[in-house]
Amino acid sequence: MTYNPVVEVNFEFPKEFLLKFFKEYYPEMTDYTTPEYLKNITDLDDTVPGFKVDEENYFHQSLTPIAEEFCKKYNITDAYVTHFLVVEPNAYLPWHEDGKEATCALNCLLSNDNVPVEFESGEYYYNTALLDVRKSHRVKNGPTQRIIFRISFVGNSTYDEICNKIYS
Repeated sequence: MTYNPVVEVNFEFPKEFLLKFFKEYYPEMTDYTTPEYLKNITDLDDTVPGFKVDEENYFHQSLTPIAEEFCKKYNITDAYVTHFLVVEPNAYLPWHEDGKEATCALNCLLSNDNVPVEFESGEYYYNTALLDVRKSHRVKNGPTQRIIFRISFVGNSTYDEICNKIYS
């Protein structure tokens, strides 16, 4: 079987609610600043123009039940954080691996236009998918804002183990 760093997941997230929630917090989001521990191991500069990470809502009481429902359905017991990612129109998120805390991430695309996430093995389009964010990847966004609701898993399970739970 061929290794795939992006696997589509069939789960109905409350996208309307998530977009409304996102719009409330979006004005406060700023361009991502690369932490010191990542500066020598990625192509990310100090600040990545046009890429925003919501670090305020990791454990927000309105988002946690959504993640809990997902985890319960697939018997995932790992710790996680919930947040939003934004890639502004025509912005470029260079090659990188996500921080050492995240073992993998479940991304739910909330915006309409879909551009691929690129891994060394190719380009992948998805609506909702589990991503192996420990592998180097990048995004070259198109002319519209790319909005993602994310559940980042920070427990002991690997990407493969969580993928197996989803597909068992």
